[in-house]
Amino acid sequence: MAVARKRWSAKARLRIFLAHDGRCHVCSGRITAGEAWDLDHVIPLALYGDDEEHNLAPAHKKGCHAGKTAKADVPAIAKAKRREIAHVGASAPKRPIQSRGFAKAAPQRRASTPLTKQCNPPFNR
Repeated sequence: MAVARKRWSAKARLRIFLAHDGRCHVCSGRITAGEAWDLDHVIPLALYGDDEEHNLAPAHKKGCHAGKTAKADVPAIAKAKRREIAHVGASAPKRPIQSRGFAKAAPQRRASTPLTKQCNPPFNR
């Protein structure tokens, strides 16, 4: 599901930053001047979160944002996809579908009984 993301202007980023009092929403630590930070979707877009200001919060770029994405968002998105697939019945069957099979063949007559005829060699030595 590819969702087009908005490009946030510097004014909008500042407004979101100040609305959260300059704190990382993951660790609640203060984001200092010059420190790298990202706008993080509180509810991920893949989980039908909005790409609006009320769903965005500042987060430290390296540790917090990357950690939250890897440890919380990715597993939650994978689980939601599995549940949606199961809900619509698109999952593969757990075991192969069994068919009636082929009709039983008549037993072979010569496969288990030894040959009784002796073959004569075609020429004498």
